[in-house]
Amino acid sequence: ERMRQEEKIAARRNPLPVYHLQSLVPERAWLQSPQGILITVKVGDSVPGYGQIQKINVQTGVISTSSGRMIHYGPKDS
Repeated sequence: ERMRQEEKIAARRNPLPVYHLQSLVPERAWLQSPQGILITVKVGDSVPGYGQIQKINVQTGVISTSSGRMIHYGPKDS
């Protein structure tokens, strides 16, 4: 129980970065970093805090990563 509490405290101090999907085509996606920088990725590339890109799903607009975290359009994107 104490380990879990320490992990929660550490997560609040060092939150994971959040990338948002800006655009995608089959086999390639453009992401906006937390600093506002646009990067392009493909399956196999690594994204800090997410691990390796495993799948780019054009139909759903979701990118799956090795950490289990998903990257998708931001809440203000339509």
